[in-house]
Amino acid sequence: MLLLVVLIRKQYNKTMRKELSIIIPFCGQTVEDLAKPLGSINNQIGIDFKAVDIHLINDGGQPINLEKLKIFDNLNLNYHELKVNQGAGMARQYGINHSEGEYIFFLDADDFLFLTDGLYRFFWNLSNAGAQDFFVASYVRIGSLAGQPLNLIGHPADRNDPSVCGKFYRRAYLDSLDIRFSEKLRVFEDAYFNRLVAAYTDKVVLLADTPIFCYTYSKDSVTHQKGVSQVMEQGVKAMRLDLEKFKELGKTDFKETLESYFIGQYLFAKLNIPIHQKEFELELTKMIKEFPEDWDGYSPHLQTLAETFLKTEKFKMINDISDLADFVNKIEQISV
Repeated sequence: MLLLVVLIRKQYNKTMRKELSIIIPFCGQTVEDLAKPLGSINNQIGIDFKAVDIHLINDGGQPINLEKLKIFDNLNLNYHELKVNQGAGMARQYGINHSEGEYIFFLDADDFLFLTDGLYRFFWNLSNAGAQDFFVASYVRIGSLAGQPLNLIGHPADRNDPSVCGKFYRRAYLDSLDIRFSEKLRVFEDAYFNRLVAAYTDKVVLLADTPIFCYTYSKDSVTHQKGVSQVMEQGVKAMRLDLEKFKELGKTDFKETLESYFIGQYLFAKLNIPIHQKEFELELTKMIKEFPEDWDGYSPHLQTLAETFLKTEKFKMINDISDLADFVNKIEQISV
């Protein structure tokens, strides 16, 4: 993979340990677009910028005018240019591999830090809580979805939220379990990554008092362009890849996780009918047939599990799951 790496401004003291690497993948955005996330970092107060490095990952887009970025004089900016588009997940992984911060934070090119003391809040909690495996901040969402304005919608700090929004990941923890973005995923790559991160640690701090991150709904997002019903088979694929990693790591509740993933997708398909129904069902078949020793098929236990899911906010609108046994049988009969 051909690439170009440029350090945009003066060399910082290389002997100083970087505590935080901020990784910003982009493709097609201009320097003016990048000014939004970079400006929000450059304007942070109360932090030592020498402890932070910023990595811009140009994921197969046109080169940008680096001279214009020198106005962000607080930032240790590193520019990486990938000649072939890799997708957001692998661009983020490239940033992880080519940065050195003890913690890793992701920004997309249309997102920004919501508060000028947002990073100070992270560093303050880091100094007081000690080395945690990840910190999870609350955030807000803006933009429009399906043509309707969202204004500001608050999102609480949630370790199980599938997005990489507002999360600070400890590099040593990721390395200890070899948690990486998957080159097999262009959609739901962040959900795959976060399920792995959340599964193996209780060393988590929730920065729940005030949102520090602003997520912008983008018309260029694959899921927003097509709608979730268009890519549901990719969501199942991401879960199957998670299960492969869980199996490798010896997850103690693996069977329960497999069943929960299956029931979750069965119910989700009642709320959002998959556009690619055959592909969706095929991915479910692959998921259960890859782990035959952990899949018992339909049972009263599985029915009870589904009924338990109906009590959650996400699925409470579903009234009928009498077809579960037939659905399981259909999935089991599909040839892979």
